[in-house]
Amino acid sequence: MYRSARPLLGLARPAARTVVFPSASSSRNTTFRIAAAATPSLSSRGYAVKVQKADIRGAMRANVRLNKNSDSGYRASDMEKAQAEGMKYILLPGTFVPIPLVDHEKNSVAAVRTLLRYIWYRLKQHGKDFAAIASAKWMSMPTFRERPQLQLSWRQIAPTAKALHVQLNQALAAADRDTLRNICTPRLAESLSATVSRRRASEVLTWELIDHGKEPSVVSHKLAMMPPVGKGPFVQQAVVRIVSTQKLGKQDARTGESIEGALKVRKLTEYIVLTRQIEPKTYKPGEWLVWGTIGGTTPEDWAEEEKAMALMEQQDFQKRNAGKQ
Repeated sequence: MYRSARPLLGLARPAARTVVFPSASSSRNTTFRIAAAATPSLSSRGYAVKVQKADIRGAMRANVRLNKNSDSGYRASDMEKAQAEGMKYILLPGTFVPIPLVDHEKNSVAAVRTLLRYIWYRLKQHGKDFAAIASAKWMSMPTFRERPQLQLSWRQIAPTAKALHVQLNQALAAADRDTLRNICTPRLAESLSATVSRRRASEVLTWELIDHGKEPSVVSHKLAMMPPVGKGPFVQQAVVRIVSTQKLGKQDARTGESIEGALKVRKLTEYIVLTRQIEPKTYKPGEWLVWGTIGGTTPEDWAEEEKAMALMEQQDFQKRNAGKQ
């Protein structure tokens, strides 16, 4: 079966879902993979930690404190701004990262049926993603005879991911926090900066890219409009598959000599997630930022994802109906 690879710097973990528990004052946060700015993150897919029971209990206590604070001085507009800011850097719901077909089991009739369903899920979600992008492009056309103002530069995504992948690993090895803040989302930059701070002062990391086994390929491409509709930015997200051979070592900070036994050379397959915001009025795109890494989507993962998306749609429907009454 497929196993998600960890970057050689040892910062990523196998795929885990982000879970945000409902707040008594708002139903917006009940979903998977969406973390509002005021809610502490329990887990994320890549460059993060696994969900622990203590983390879940801590998040529930944080939600209770958040509700008390909102009743004792925080304005609703401030809360909405904080939530909107956090929504700009989420992993978009419905992100499907296909596992290579050769890594699926095919030794039984049930396994083949599961594989066929998996292929159908992949095609269906790809169609939804394509339709969302086509709709946004159509909306950005001044007239039917003019080109869409929304240009997503699809062909530049893979080369950009390749360059950011190298830049990120070099910055991590060099403990370059400024570069991390420039090329990563705020949450990821904060997490990696904390990792850098925990290193031994007597050691220096070295990182080298030996080669890319294959050219990076885009395996997921999504576009979503953040609330409020018409005012919130578009969020463009891409997941890029990168196969590379990397070398990591350690040196003595005082002498500069290599530490014996610390040299590692590995061939890795990574799925790097990029995100950027697009101005809704001018359709001017921002810079690509690294959200993190992610594991392949298993059939079990997708079943959970579909339940989460159905719950989101139900809550949105109830909210719209409540507003009409």
